[in-house]
Amino acid sequence: MIFPRILGFSVMVPVLCVYSTALGILGGAIVGYFQLGIDYFTYFRDVFDRIASIPGLKDLYVGILKGFIFGIIVSAISCSHGLRTSGGAIGVGRATRESVVASFLMVIFTGYMITALFYRD
Repeated sequence: MIFPRILGFSVMVPVLCVYSTALGILGGAIVGYFQLGIDYFTYFRDVFDRIASIPGLKDLYVGILKGFIFGIIVSAISCSHGLRTSGGAIGVGRATRESVVASFLMVIFTGYMITALFYRD
């Protein structure tokens, strides 16, 4: 009952991460052009040179891995709280609040651990 939700969430969160990264790069190009006078060709050349470098690829892969792991964590916590809900509408509100807080804390902790694992010097 919860496996399809966890699977769907863990697959789509990395897709959303890639999508939001692309929109962030596009937004940076627009700001760079209008506020800083950087032409689009120069901006995108520098961005893609950075991404194509080995450290840039590592950042991309770690970001996608984080999205996958965060998807599993958030969906598992949310489904767990949802299945244990009782008490009607008030219980649903309470379970929602608890799952958001637990998911937030676990995402912060897990993000720190993944970053420490991949970027320790």
